[in-house]
Amino acid sequence: MMTILCLVAVGFIGCVPARQDASRTSSEQKVVAANDAIRLARQACEGKVDVPSHVQAIVTETNGHLVVVFPQPLQPDVLHGDYYARVTIERATGRIVEILASP
Repeated sequence: MMTILCLVAVGFIGCVPARQDASRTSSEQKVVAANDAIRLARQACEGKVDVPSHVQAIVTETNGHLVVVFPQPLQPDVLHGDYYARVTIERATGRIVEILASP
């Protein structure tokens, strides 16, 4: 039996935190911390991906991006992905780059 994992990519155009001022130079911009990344990821998922509030996020950094993963517990005899959502955020700006959702 072959299991196929489908990932749904939800794209955002110009999705940046409201408090970010576009007129700042890159040297003035604050780097996004892990706690801020989790908050931004949860906000980006609202209304698009159902991430339970009790799920603990895992944050990793790669190539100037923070990747926030909301893991989904594995259940016997149930087909689903490894995570509810995986959100990639630009560390320098807080801009949402990508949201992947698992059915």
